Amino acid sequence: MNKLIYIALFVFLLGCEEQTTPVDDFKYKSISQSETEEYVDLYFYNYDSLRNDPVSINDVVIEGDKLIISLSYSGGCAEHEFNLARIHPSCGTPPLPPPTFQLKHNANGDACEAWITDTLAFNISRLQASEESPVTISFSANEYYDEYFQTNLDYSYE
Repeated sequence: MNKLIYIALFVFLLGCEEQTTPVDDFKYKSISQSETEEYVDLYFYNYDSLRNDPVSINDVVIEGDKLIISLSYSGGCAEHEFNLARIHPSCGTPPLPPPTFQLKHNANGDACEAWITDTLAFNISRLQASEESPVTISFSANEYYDEYFQTNLDYSYE
């Protein structure tokens, strides 16, 4: 009888072991072109058209023509939607700011508490039409607890 209790306790503790993947590993995942999304353009008149629920940004890199984002968020009970939005300045008078991108997250009211980590890829090759290489872009996202993630990245192309 005692052996059965010990075995059950061992199986229970083994099942509770946290499974994590190091954040740096995401850089080496192969993301195909079909898994890459296009960014959306937001202007003064449609800036608030996408939800901006919080996320936790783990890392952001540019690989080729892709902006790759490792992020985490709470949920698990509903489908979450993510958009990379290019925020265009309200005034087109030079000097223009560098291309500014913001991750938009729609949790669709999901209040569940599972902590989900995911990797997203967005095609930024449209920047080649109007910018000279290299381009410094600004990336930001709304994080939890009224925090705000912001970084600058260099995008080079031929």
